[in-house]
Amino acid sequence: QPSVSVDGVAGSAVGGTTTAFEYVSPPLVFGWESEEVIWGHTGGDITITGQRFTETLNSFVPRKAFVGAERCLAEYWLSDTHMRCTVPPGGGVFLPLTVSVFPGEGKLYRAFTYYPEWETILGRWGTPFLWLSADDANSFVLYTAGGVSEVE
Repeated sequence: QPSVSVDGVAGSAVGGTTTAFEYVSPPLVFGWESEEVIWGHTGGDITITGQRFTETLNSFVPRKAFVGAERCLAEYWLSDTHMRCTVPPGGGVFLPLTVSVFPGEGKLYRAFTYYPEWETILGRWGTPFLWLSADDANSFVLYTAGGVSEVE
């Protein structure tokens, strides 16, 4: 077992009081989900999933959630594994999601990307596609829900 001392005093403090040290595991962030597209100009609601979001029963423990460097506009702590965040308007790709439950912090890097603003103006382009270097310069691969199929 590890031992901890404060100002050179281990275990009991001056005056007969006992000092207890407790390791508090930080929260973990696994991912996020949303029922709507999160547009850069409006933001929106996402549900962040993980562990140890409300491990302590102390309601006075500071809790915060961030998308990139911006704090969520509203935070709803649903359970020990789920919290709802109102994402502020903004922009950026591969932003980290951070959940802070004092004294620890959990971060999932490269997790969140705002829906691009140019698509706000031009509209969604439908099914994404990828051009191939093939003998036929006009062929491409179309990604579908059932798998990948080549289109000529």
